[in-house]
Amino acid sequence: MITSLTSGELSKRIRLDNMGLDPILQTLGHLSLSEYLSTFHINHSSPIQSSQDLIQLASQYTQHLLGDDLAQSLSFTLGAYPVLLTANHHGVDYAPLCLHGSLLYSLGLKYQQDQKCPTSNTKRCVIPVFAYGSVPLNNSTYPRGILLSRKIRSGRSVKINIFPSRLNRTMVSVTNSFTESLIFNTIREIDQLLHKRTISTPEHDTILQVLTEEYLRKDVLQQTSYSDQSVLLNNRLWKKMFADSISHTMPQMVYLEMEKLVSYVLELDMNNPNALVYRVFFDKTLRNSIFHELDGYYGCWDLKSLMAVQSGQSDNTTSNSGTMFFWGVDSCGRRIHLRLIEKYKQTFLTGMDDSGQIHEYSFTPKGIVYAIKRKLLIPSLLTTFIVVSFARGFKCFGGPWQVTYLPRMQYGFVNALMKFKNYVDWGIQLSEIPTRNLIAGLTVVMALYSRYTTGAGLIEIATHHGLNNDHISQICQISLKDAMSFFILSNSNSVLPVNFVKTIQLDL
Repeated sequence: MITSLTSGELSKRIRLDNMGLDPILQTLGHLSLSEYLSTFHINHSSPIQSSQDLIQLASQYTQHLLGDDLAQSLSFTLGAYPVLLTANHHGVDYAPLCLHGSLLYSLGLKYQQDQKCPTSNTKRCVIPVFAYGSVPLNNSTYPRGILLSRKIRSGRSVKINIFPSRLNRTMVSVTNSFTESLIFNTIREIDQLLHKRTISTPEHDTILQVLTEEYLRKDVLQQTSYSDQSVLLNNRLWKKMFADSISHTMPQMVYLEMEKLVSYVLELDMNNPNALVYRVFFDKTLRNSIFHELDGYYGCWDLKSLMAVQSGQSDNTTSNSGTMFFWGVDSCGRRIHLRLIEKYKQTFLTGMDDSGQIHEYSFTPKGIVYAIKRKLLIPSLLTTFIVVSFARGFKCFGGPWQVTYLPRMQYGFVNALMKFKNYVDWGIQLSEIPTRNLIAGLTVVMALYSRYTTGAGLIEIATHHGLNNDHISQICQISLKDAMSFFILSNSNSVLPVNFVKTIQLDL
């Protein structure tokens, strides 16, 4: 039996989870997804800085890996629609949470493409994903390998490894490329999983095809970083989301690493005293105000916890202390929590790695540029949003967590700016940027197993030869409320019925 929860029931769950979904559900939950997505491109904010430098650098990044045509298409898309998808973690994307957000974003973009773009530009719009690479390989989206929707007896999803376990905590941003031998190891692993009946024959065959036809491509293996390999693979694997009959009508995927792009932009901003991030870093009174306003916020820092980590009173690997503006990188590619200190009349970012070694980085424009070029520093979550959204006005679509923490960051940031006469105008401009923009966490395609139902990922959808026009039409008719239901219930320890809400069902 298909069930559909009321808005009141969902709101109760949301409030228990303390997420920013309740306002969205109350105001927009009744809309069909086609109605919801038809307005996602609207962004009337007035940016503090021009976005042309970011667009140009993103285009160059794309051109290097994906060619001239997609680079030009990305430039066109970002110029026409100052909107981004920032929900995803970098790495090859198999996770339903992120994948469904990308799917819905593509449908919203296709609507704009069909309705607004001139005929001559119909095929020029692409999906701009700026994905976070500062996550470790064993993150919940599992960039270490391939994540399936199928679960083992413990209730955990089946995970197929590509990188060895010793790299579990290495950040995607600094992970070296996988090799041919690692892929052959993975092929042997999926053969064993099939023999043990952990995965089905159709799943095995789909994964084998992906590994042999995509991962083992010469241009993929020639890349020097996993980050760049992921850009290539996400662009190609995205096409497996759709049946052959409609794949040519869907926008292509341009999936870039956010921190890498922001590092390029920071090289320019560190030479521009009028840039927002330059003022935040080096106007000491403004910086101190921001430290106070954002203390304890997710994606920022907790000053008390940071001091405990650096004094050895707290475990660096489990701390929720956050970091100030950047993550440090240790010799194993793992994150170091950093705190700003004054010493010898100079300012440094300092932190202690797992082995107890102290790392210090000069907090000057030249020092920052030197360190990010050498991947000794990686921009934090807050810094990426300062550069991309707060300064350049991009409307960023995220998941259930982003619609909670980004408005809080914005609120604290505006409060800090409004304390100073020379920053009031910036505070007003920043306050107008839309930050509660939900796209990930909306589940529209379910994998239906004999004992349970869960969100379908890339392998499950590809095993069914992709989504066709009928599927897309059905997805567009689902209400925002129903699309939110699965995420909310699956994160509140509820038992999910085999047939769950009004979504596409794929038998597996």
